[in-house]
Amino acid sequence: MSPRSLRSALLKRRGEASMLVKAEAKAKIRPNGAFTPFTVACFPKKTKASTSRNPSRVVQKTLVRQKANASPALAETPKESDSLKDLIDLAIFTYFFKKKHCLHVIDLFDDARRVELKQRYDSGNQPSLEEMLTVYKQETQRGRAPEVEGVWKCKRCRATIRGFNKGQVQKQHVTKHVLFKIPCDVKACQKKSVSPEAFRRHLKVDHKRCLDDLTPTFYNQLYTKVAEIYKKKCEEMIHKCFPKS
Repeated sequence: MSPRSLRSALLKRRGEASMLVKAEAKAKIRPNGAFTPFTVACFPKKTKASTSRNPSRVVQKTLVRQKANASPALAETPKESDSLKDLIDLAIFTYFFKKKHCLHVIDLFDDARRVELKQRYDSGNQPSLEEMLTVYKQETQRGRAPEVEGVWKCKRCRATIRGFNKGQVQKQHVTKHVLFKIPCDVKACQKKSVSPEAFRRHLKVDHKRCLDDLTPTFYNQLYTKVAEIYKKKCEEMIHKCFPKS
């Protein structure tokens, strides 16, 4: 994922709170017209009344108490393993917190999450774009081709091939063998093709005007049949050329 794509994902998440910009000024002003500090609006005072109205404030009190009792060295230690969601949340929180967009923060995160992100923000452990890309690659790399180049040796022709995608590289190599040919089923045609793509070109070029019975249905049936034969023969040839040790 490129930095530009990752930035687009962040902007998309920010768009969820874009309609609150006009209402933001009202949240910063008290009924008597006095200005409400941004941090006060984002993190309300812990009172008994507010605790009874919102049970999640109990969690907020617990987190604040744990932070006060923890040692400074432990509080400043960055997390060793952050998920992509944690890094994105921290980046979004940092963006709106610096711009003092109070309602955006309140709308996107609950009380406990805001306290947690505020602790990370105060500790200075804010993720860089490179860190977010690294975590993204680690979480989305499953099932993809490895980044380390592989080396395989063909048992039939003794050729050494290299590549990152084992299946694709071996499949491409076995099509080069002479015995790997697919005959055309059209009557009086001795043409042989190596792959379904070559067979498709053969049908379009050689049988476009010389045969009246080559209807679209017949054409598709021939191509489907060749594709099935190609896949089966390719698997058989791969086992012969690259047997499992």
